[in-house]
Amino acid sequence: MESILFPESIKEEYLADVTDTAMKLKYRAVAVRSCIELLLEHLFFQFIPSTVNLEKWLKLPVYKKIELIKENSEFDSTFYEELHSLRLIGNKGAHVAEHGNITGEELDMSFSYLSSVCTSLIFEYFKANGMQGTENTSTIFSCLQPTQRITVLNRYLMWLEKVEYDVSLSKRFYTRYVNAYWSKNIDETVYRGHFPKPLRLRQSINRYLSSEFWLSTSLQHYDELLIAIDKLSLAHLKSGSFFVAISTAKRFLANGDITENYYDQLCDKLNNMKSKVGEYPIAKSQKESIENLSQIESNCSEDLDRSFAKLIRCMLTNEN
Repeated sequence: MESILFPESIKEEYLADVTDTAMKLKYRAVAVRSCIELLLEHLFFQFIPSTVNLEKWLKLPVYKKIELIKENSEFDSTFYEELHSLRLIGNKGAHVAEHGNITGEELDMSFSYLSSVCTSLIFEYFKANGMQGTENTSTIFSCLQPTQRITVLNRYLMWLEKVEYDVSLSKRFYTRYVNAYWSKNIDETVYRGHFPKPLRLRQSINRYLSSEFWLSTSLQHYDELLIAIDKLSLAHLKSGSFFVAISTAKRFLANGDITENYYDQLCDKLNNMKSKVGEYPIAKSQKESIENLSQIESNCSEDLDRSFAKLIRCMLTNEN
């Protein structure tokens, strides 16, 4: 359960000192309700159009808030169903008359729903803003445990692969990009070490290549695909699965998503990092994720960074 993404306050060990089973069920149901209310707040500010009246929103019951979100967003239908299921479980904790009707089975199911909702929120955030919305987006995301990141990244990559874009054009550009990098015809200050990051079109523009390709939607999509593949491979490495990390890179090469050059560079990167994995601040528990996030938050100056960090904090702690 430790690696499942939902707030610490709902987990069994958080209430280890509560000996009364009925009281423990009540507390956890109340925590579910509290978490849903906070997540709905983040949903409103991040996904609901500004034309929706905030004053009206604040006065709505949870049921109507979910329905309003449904009217103004395009999540999978299961997302709204899970929110309503969590709402009903939370209601049992909030109403005295329902306390005796709370079951352990319902709460166990709520953990699955809540984890799915949290995963969906990060996935939808990446769909809307990308993993490179700001320089800190990937860093904030990295505070989660590797297994939690893998779940989100697999879903994001499935979506990226379904989007139509000009693969051939993107690959040709990437080849030219790498050649320019190695010939020093590019600003190296934005890169760490010898490995050229994925295109990073939002952060760096090569004078020789930019005029032809800078505004290409295909390239910006391919940029996202490359960074997601990079992060998925690294998440597997940091979860202790070097073989799976290499196999992941090989799978995307076989699928035609990456070039031979990118595959070779990614494998070199994984091999170089393999012996140093223990030196990185990799969260092995929810508590460590929260500690990592606290350190990252101090560097968040942009509104988009703070918004994403608050969303992740809500998922980890059930707090704003």
